[in-house]
Amino acid sequence: MKMNWLGRSASVAVGFGVDRIFGEPPVRVHPVVGFGWLMKRVEKAIYRERVLPGVALCAVGVGLGVGTGHLLNRVLGRHLATAL
Repeated sequence: MKMNWLGRSASVAVGFGVDRIFGEPPVRVHPVVGFGWLMKRVEKAIYRERVLPGVALCAVGVGLGVGTGHLLNRVLGRHLATAL
């Protein structure tokens, strides 16, 4: 079932409020830092100064983001995943 705009807005507001109260997570467990760490390793493994490796690197990054979002939606539910 699709989340309506009011439910998504409320989830975003809760996530924003929690972030304002508790702040950012420490660097060692921050999800964006983890994504950057992983993408740096993927880049070293596959990237070259040519189009196809660049496209592959981009596809891996987008795939990780979309896949993680989908997994969080399935495991946690849409409201909690959006808030996170």
